[in-house]
Amino acid sequence: MAVHRRTLLTGVPAGVLGTQLLTRARPSDWLRDSAPGPEPDRIVLNPTPTPTRSVTVTWRTDVTTRDGVAEWIPADGGRAGRVRSKQTRVSLPSAGMAAPARHHTATMDGLDPATSYRFRVGSDTTGWSPWRRVRTAGTGTEPWTFLYFGDAQVSLDEVWPANVERALARYPGAALSLHAGDLINDADQDEQWAQWFAAAGRLASEKLVVASPGNHEYQGDDLLQQYRAHFGMPDNGPRLHREDVWFTDYQGVRFISLNGNAPFGGGDQAAWVRRLLTNNPMRWSVVTFHQPMFSATPERDNGRLRNRWLPVFEEYGVDLVLQGHDHTYARGHLASGEVGDGTHTGPVYVVSNAGGKYYPLDRGRRNNWTVNGAIRAVAYEGVTTYQAIRVHEDRLVYRSHASWFRDDPNPDGLALDEVVDAFTVERLADGRKRVVPWT
Repeated sequence: MAVHRRTLLTGVPAGVLGTQLLTRARPSDWLRDSAPGPEPDRIVLNPTPTPTRSVTVTWRTDVTTRDGVAEWIPADGGRAGRVRSKQTRVSLPSAGMAAPARHHTATMDGLDPATSYRFRVGSDTTGWSPWRRVRTAGTGTEPWTFLYFGDAQVSLDEVWPANVERALARYPGAALSLHAGDLINDADQDEQWAQWFAAAGRLASEKLVVASPGNHEYQGDDLLQQYRAHFGMPDNGPRLHREDVWFTDYQGVRFISLNGNAPFGGGDQAAWVRRLLTNNPMRWSVVTFHQPMFSATPERDNGRLRNRWLPVFEEYGVDLVLQGHDHTYARGHLASGEVGDGTHTGPVYVVSNAGGKYYPLDRGRRNNWTVNGAIRAVAYEGVTTYQAIRVHEDRLVYRSHASWFRDDPNPDGLALDEVVDAFTVERLADGRKRVVPWT
C-alpha cells in the first residue's frame, strides 16, 4: 500500500511542547466583560436522543435572573411552542471566574422532522435573545454534512476564531459540529469559555454541538460543572455518567460520545458501547472521545483505554473514531484491515488539532501506532485543521482542510483551506464496507 505521510519538521525535541499561545488571566477588565447579565448569552444547541423531534438549547444569565423560557415557531409558519427552562447555578472558587452564573436548559419538543424553526430564549422580564434558526434532523437518506474539530484549547482569541470562520465559509450548510474535547485550557478561567463561545458564534447557536469532555474540562473543575452547565447533552449513558457519556441518532448516523478520562480504563463504557452497536438501527456509526487509541506524540500511550475500547470498535465495525489530545494530525487503521489494493476495512482512527497549541510528531518507525498493530497513513505537525464529513446513504466522504500553520510559510508548502487528507468509506452492495484513501 502506498502510504501518504507528510510531516512538518520543526526540530522540536521529542516530548517538548510546541508553541502555546494561551491567553492567561488578565486584570479585572476581562472579568467585567465576561460577567453574565440578565439577558441570555452563550446560547448553544445540543442534540436529544431524538433530534428529528426535539432540540435542547442552553444559555447563561446572572444568578438574579430566575425567568427562563424558550420559544419557537416553524420558519414557514405553523404552531408555536414555549417551554420554561431548568436552571443550574454555577459558582467556582476561582479568581478566574467573572461571577456566579445561572445556566438554563430547555428542550424544544414536538417538532417536525426536516423542518426549519425560528427560536429565541430569555423572558419578557429580563429580555430576549435575537431570533435564531435551527433545522431538525430528517428521516430520509438525503446527504448532509457535519464538521469535526480537535482541541481548540489554546489561542482561543486568534487561531480558534479563524478556524471556525474558514470551516463555516466552506461548509455553511453543515448541520452539526463535533468537538473531541479540550475546548478550553482551564475550566475555571471564564475568559476562555467567553472566547470559545464568541468564536463559535452560529456554529453553536444555530447548529447542533456534539462535545466530549477532555482532560482540560476537568482543569480547575473536578466535578465538570462548567461542561455540564454550558451544554445540555442527552442523559442516556451508562450508570454513574451524567451527560459526559451519551449517544444520539442523527439522520443515519449513531453518534457515541465517550469520556476518555475514565480512571480504570472505561470498562463500563465498553460494555455500554457494545450494547449500542449490537442494536444499532443507523447505517453508520461515529465514536468520539478525547484521548486517542493510538498516540501521535512521543511518550504518550493510552493503553488502558485501547485495551478496553479498541476490540469493541473493531468487532462492530465502527466507521469513524474521532479524537484529539495530541495537537498533531494523524489518521490510520489496524494493519489487519489491509486489503492489498490500497483500501482497508475496519474503523478509521483520526487525531486532529483545532487550536494554536502544537506538539511534535513521533517520527520513529516504531511509534505508538506501529507497535500496537496499526498503520499511520497520514501525519502532520504544526498545522491546525477542520474536517468535514459528508454523509450519504452508501458512503461517508471525509475531507480535512488546513486553516492555520505554526510556521508561515510552512515547510510543506501547504495553502490555507487546502485539502490535506481525504478518504471515502464505501458501503458495498453486499453490506460490507471498505475505506478508499485519497490519491
